[in-house]
Amino acid sequence: MELLDGVGNLPNVGPKRVEALARLGIVTLFDLLSHYPRSYIDQNTVTPFSALSAGTEATVSGVIVNVREYQARRGMRVVVAHLSDGTGYLLMTWFNQKYIAKQLAVGRRIFATGKVDFGPGGKGPLSMAQISAFDFLDEGNGEAHGGFLPVYPMKAGLNQKFFRTLMRRAFE
Repeated sequence: MELLDGVGNLPNVGPKRVEALARLGIVTLFDLLSHYPRSYIDQNTVTPFSALSAGTEATVSGVIVNVREYQARRGMRVVVAHLSDGTGYLLMTWFNQKYIAKQLAVGRRIFATGKVDFGPGGKGPLSMAQISAFDFLDEGNGEAHGGFLPVYPMKAGLNQKFFRTLMRRAFE
C-alpha cells in the first residue's frame, strides 16, 4: 500500500468504518498513521488481587473460576467471570457482549487492565466492569505481557480494540 491509499483498502474496513474514520479526519493510510494516541495505559505492573483498592486503574492476571451469563432489565445481556490469582478474587463484568461468554472458560488465564471498584450498589466484592483491554494467556503464552497500550481519540462507531488492530495492520 501507498501512504495516500484510502483506509478502505485495509482488511476489515468496510463502508461504515470508512465513514466513521472519516469523521475523525482519517481518509488515507497517512492520516491513520498520523492519528497519535492521546494517552497510554501502563501494563508493566501486575497488581495482586489482595492489593487492589476501589477507584484505581490496575492491571491484573488471574484464572477464571466461574462464568455466568444473564439478562438484566431492558434486555441487556451481562456476562460475569470470577477470577482468582491465589491472593484473592475479582469479579469481571461485560455488558451487551454475549460473544465473550463463549471465550471465557473455567481454568483459562486472563490478563486485563481496567478500573477496579466495588460491585453493584457500591458494596460487595471488588469488580472490574470498565475494562480497557484484556487478553487470554493460553498455553505457551502463560506469562503476563506488559508494555504500554495506546489509547486513541475515538468517535462513535469505533472502539479501541478495532483501532489498535487497524494500526497494527497499517504498520505491517
